[in-house]
Amino acid sequence: MKKESVPSKSENTTDLQPEGVDMPGEPLDVIGRAFSNRQPKHIGQGLADAVRNVAVGLGVGISSFIALPIAGGKREGATGVAKGIGFGLLGLAGGAAAGLVTGARQLGRGVVNTKAAVEETIRRERYWCSITGGWIEVRLNEMLADIPVTDDDIYCKAREEYRKVSSSSWDGAASPSGSEGNDPSEEGCEGSCGKEDYYSLIGVERTATTSQIRAAFHRKALTLHPDKNTGDAEATQRFQAILEAYNVLSNDAQRSEYDARGSVDINAGEGGLTSPIEQSLGATQLEPFIGRVEWAVHLTPYVYFDSELRKELKKRRVLRLAQNLVRFVDGDESTLESVRPLIIDAVSTRGGARLMPVVAQQYAAAARQHLTSSSLLREVDNFGTSKLAFLGGVADATVACLTTAVKAARKRLDGDEFLDTVLALCECDVQKNVLRAARLLFYDLSASAEQRNTRAYNLLKLSNMIKDICLSCSSVVIEAQ
Repeated sequence: MKKESVPSKSENTTDLQPEGVDMPGEPLDVIGRAFSNRQPKHIGQGLADAVRNVAVGLGVGISSFIALPIAGGKREGATGVAKGIGFGLLGLAGGAAAGLVTGARQLGRGVVNTKAAVEETIRRERYWCSITGGWIEVRLNEMLADIPVTDDDIYCKAREEYRKVSSSSWDGAASPSGSEGNDPSEEGCEGSCGKEDYYSLIGVERTATTSQIRAAFHRKALTLHPDKNTGDAEATQRFQAILEAYNVLSNDAQRSEYDARGSVDINAGEGGLTSPIEQSLGATQLEPFIGRVEWAVHLTPYVYFDSELRKELKKRRVLRLAQNLVRFVDGDESTLESVRPLIIDAVSTRGGARLMPVVAQQYAAAARQHLTSSSLLREVDNFGTSKLAFLGGVADATVACLTTAVKAARKRLDGDEFLDTVLALCECDVQKNVLRAARLLFYDLSASAEQRNTRAYNLLKLSNMIKDICLSCSSVVIEAQ
């Protein structure tokens, strides 16, 4: 995770796991990205990837088998149903085969990598970086010195990518999801600036109130957010379009200008500034502990992050979190106590009440694993803790999303429920990246073994401090009710 310049599109980046797309509109490529293609650390991760890929393949196949006959029946009646069944069977067989092939590939890679994983685990000299998929030497004194002060270079490139993608495939495109209640005879921005009318994009009447616009945006954002459509460039474009529309229509001055002229002068502004949604969750207070979550990064308007840019953002975020942790735990009791006000501020926010307990769990897990003397038990704890936390987060997010989707479909979704769903989606992201940052402290070759052990004990104390503050804050809330 040493500092790297933001890679250009022409550079060979075979060591990076693809998480986005470089060119939009390739359905087969999008489906392929649903299968895990990362470099597995060992046979355990390879097996987990294999199970996932088989499940994804079966899911794609079963979906085809169900959807194609229905679609065919609507178009051609009984003949279409028969054709749909035939194509559906092919889709089922193809999906299952793709899952088995990619699953076997991941399992094989895991088997091959297991020997090196065992050796590295015993030596404990190098860290497995799941972002880049390889073993690295960690020297935090050098790595932290190389972190850029801002991510302006990444956001600049992301804006360039957005302009390229927009100019190549968005001009003249149809509405992403249609309008709800919009009068097609209304004259809007489409004629004057070549874009879909903002009211049509959001799905509201031109007389809609600010709260109605916000509610409609929340419904569409949950469906089109890039984190829910990984690899789907068109979904990213549609999300950016409704984000642009929402930013204008939620601003009274810009909305008035848009209504009067059919267009509005928009400046991209500085990359990385927190959005109103982030501010309502307490992003500023939470940033020292969780950084900027990936879900929120996409709330920056007029940007398109390909896989290379997303990975660079992840690496910088993890390093900055590690930098904060070094400041917190490399000291005595007074240093730890100086963090208490920051924790109280973070826990008191809307997002902190849910995310700070996750932070405490990851601090405790990383410290516990470092202090475990048995290499085997440490690796089992490492793998098991990560998987259980991930599965728990996925389950919570799934329940929250399903509940929200039903309410959104019935147009009963309020702002609080939307924010709760956002927090559920952020839990897995926080769990993974906080744990990555904490583990870096214990593979840091620029610190002595004794210093690394001291960090572990102090991190446990910090974890307990967060838990105590969370408990006391929740008790105050209960008493107030």
